[in-house]
Order: sequence, then C-alpha cells, then structure tokens
Amino acid sequence: MALLACERIAISKIKAAETLWPNTEPKRAMDNLYKTLRHIRSLPLAIPIRQSRGTLWLDVSAVSLDLEEFMHCYKSAKSKDWEYAIDLYKDILLIGNAFEWASMYEAFYDTHYCDLLIRLSDFHNTSGNAVLAKYYLNKYERERM
Repeated sequence: MALLACERIAISKIKAAETLWPNTEPKRAMDNLYKTLRHIRSLPLAIPIRQSRGTLWLDVSAVSLDLEEFMHCYKSAKSKDWEYAIDLYKDILLIGNAFEWASMYEAFYDTHYCDLLIRLSDFHNTSGNAVLAKYYLNKYERERM
C-alpha cells in the first residue's frame, strides 16, 4: 500500500512486483504480489486497492493520506498551511525499513519538509517574529545533522 500511496497513480502489476521483490525471479515476484493482494482483501479493514487490466492503484478518494495532505499544504501560499505540513511530517518516510524503492520518496518528502522549514523561518523573519524565525531555522539545522 505504501508504494501505491507514494506513486499516487496506477502502476503496472509487473512494476509493483519487480519493485517490491527486486531480487526475485519475475514469476515468483508476481506470485508474491497476488498472495499479498489476496491477504489484503482478507483483512477486516477496507483498503481501497483497485485493479484493472494489469494495473494497480490506491483509490485516494476512499482514504485520507497524510502524503496528499502534506503536498497540498506545501503548495499553499499560506504560512498556516506550511505549519500544518510541518506538524504532519513525523519523520523520514518509512524510516526503519530498508525498502530499496522508498529512497527516492524519502528524499522527495524530506527535501520538501526542509524547504518548508526555511520558508517558515524566512516568513517569520520578514514578519518581525525573530523567535519563530530562529525556531524554524534551528529545526532545519538539526534536520541537516
């Protein structure tokens, strides 16, 4: 599900299998994907993974994704939205899991998070609030360590 949430578009089942099981022969990777999808469907909660013509996607209209909310706030011109995005960002995406495919998404969201910290520091500095400007700048510097 994390892969589909990150992709935010339909991807081929073959790409999903190859991405999730990169060092596995293609047939076995596809078998793993089908077993995983069957398992997800058997869970007591409704995870809206949709399939059609060899593709998979997460039906984002049926769930609330913090990744979507984060990007919506990131694109906003309002500082209160930027602050909300900062609150949404808890840590590096999928931290603690060595998913090879996740590294580009980790970098993408972490870069946007750091950009928001700089934006907020600049905004509060321009607005005359040196305390908040320093707070966001310090937070940025801690993230870069």
